[in-house]
Amino acid sequence: MIKLLAVDIGNTLIEPISGDWDITCLLRQYMLLYDPENEQISTIKNNIKNAKLLNSDFTIADFDDEYMYYVRIYEPALQTGPVNLSSEEVEMICRDRVDGRNLYKTISPFFEYVNEFNKTRKALFSNTYPSVIRFLKNSGMDIDDFGLCLSYSERMKKPDPKIFYRLLEINDVSADEILLVDDNTECINTARDMGFNTVLFNKTQIERCIKEIESLI
Repeated sequence: MIKLLAVDIGNTLIEPISGDWDITCLLRQYMLLYDPENEQISTIKNNIKNAKLLNSDFTIADFDDEYMYYVRIYEPALQTGPVNLSSEEVEMICRDRVDGRNLYKTISPFFEYVNEFNKTRKALFSNTYPSVIRFLKNSGMDIDDFGLCLSYSERMKKPDPKIFYRLLEINDVSADEILLVDDNTECINTARDMGFNTVLFNKTQIERCIKEIESLI
């Protein structure tokens, strides 16, 4: 019997307006045309990815930590090369990212379906940052209705099995009592190996996903 619907956030409930999580803030601020073949965009993306690798062990627990993380990854990427922004411009981008304003969009109608779902308890289970939870609240999601098992607060990330065990512990359920909805096949496979019920989310097949959830509840 399913007692908990656990749902991923990124690319399941919301997605970036630019189509790319790494550069969505820059695109919003400077209205750059999103084109994967654009040399400027390609350079920015590579710079940001390299900066992220250098700061992969940076711990984020709150909004202040998140802001400092973005400063660390955006400053070296955006103050050199084709962009060459000032420190003030980079700080503005970082504040915008933490505020979460107009950087994401909900994936409807799945966002509405999950928000209104009341057949079992619910949980958000995601590799994410505090600003994303702020965005969900601002988009009308009642976070108090959800159990939370999030990478920044748990200090671990999916698909590490340890965070899946934390999901069970936090919500006081067994693996066969959870239905996990996630867009990441590696996370789905980890969950299945542990005995979870799963639905692989596809934003182009939302109606099918909802029907599959309803058939398992």
